Amino acid sequence: MMNLPKKFLLLLAGAAVVLAGCGSVGRTENIFTVLEQTESSGEVDPGGKTGAAGGASSAGAASPVYLHLVHSSSENSAIDRTADRFRDLVEEYSQGNIKVEVFANDSMGYIYDYPEALREGTVDAWIGSGTKIAQAVSWLPTIRGLSLEQVKAVLADSRVQEAYSAEAENGGYRIMAAFPLQYRVLTANIPVSTVEDLRKLKMRCYAEQSGETAYWGALGVPTAVYDVHQLYSALQQHLVTAQANTLPVIVSTQIYNQQRYVIETKHMVYQDMLCVSSNFYRSLTPEQQGILDRAARELGDFSEEVYSAEIVRSQRILENAGLRTISADEQLISDMRRIGGPAAERELRKIYGDEKIDLVMNAPVS
Repeated sequence: MMNLPKKFLLLLAGAAVVLAGCGSVGRTENIFTVLEQTESSGEVDPGGKTGAAGGASSAGAASPVYLHLVHSSSENSAIDRTADRFRDLVEEYSQGNIKVEVFANDSMGYIYDYPEALREGTVDAWIGSGTKIAQAVSWLPTIRGLSLEQVKAVLADSRVQEAYSAEAENGGYRIMAAFPLQYRVLTANIPVSTVEDLRKLKMRCYAEQSGETAYWGALGVPTAVYDVHQLYSALQQHLVTAQANTLPVIVSTQIYNQQRYVIETKHMVYQDMLCVSSNFYRSLTPEQQGILDRAARELGDFSEEVYSAEIVRSQRILENAGLRTISADEQLISDMRRIGGPAAERELRKIYGDEKIDLVMNAPVS
């Protein structure tokens, strides 16, 4: 029996009722492989799955510590496999005295509630987008015109790293590991090669306070806000006609079934981070803390491998589904930065403050 926080018992019971009728992919199967095999039949619906992966009980463990790790991606995605790897390492190094239970697909709550849940201690760990500074960094391709490699250089700057850590600690959690950067790409029902083409779209934004509404508004693109769990229906009902996400999210949510084109605009990046509640971390012995630290450090090569493989699979699935990929030319990318960049920066300064934006704007890139 899993040692679940009492606060979540009713939540999970309700989720079980909702999910009972949903199709699911077993944890021994890779969702991207299954999608490749069954794309033409339309049989797979990976949305709404829940799962908890706990290691087998250690015979000598009298009273194990339980760590509940949550994330918003589907089971067997790169994030989920990385979470499982963290679980396996922690349980191996602790000889089963620390049990990690992984909950995929927001089955323990709601994506935007997790930072507060970490502070309150209702979840112990989360893989997500992390700090407010991370949200500012995600816009660096637009507001500074940086490449993916240059954004990595900003993230390697010691002052930026210190700011990440300080903001996380003030928020009640610790950043244990950061995973590969990825570009967000635009998907739409029409081909896009100019700003005029963009204005024919109705763009989904993931949050009001994200910089997105200001950015797309400056470009003359109508917007509407829907979270990732509402997005498929919004596209299906033509409430929006376009959206931007990483390739794996586009595939795992099957929103590509409602789109015809993938446009590589290089206007935003995204990075997942493993965050652990500060209260939970401090409740551990120094030896147990060392085990979590070691496991987190060792996720680097593994996450690089599974994230890279997932992008390749995603590209193949989208191609097999008939979507056409368009690499935005330099003129469109330049126009998007010139028109949308100042509006995005003004909004980011309003949301996150000048200090955070100045920090990432002035960080060296070489």
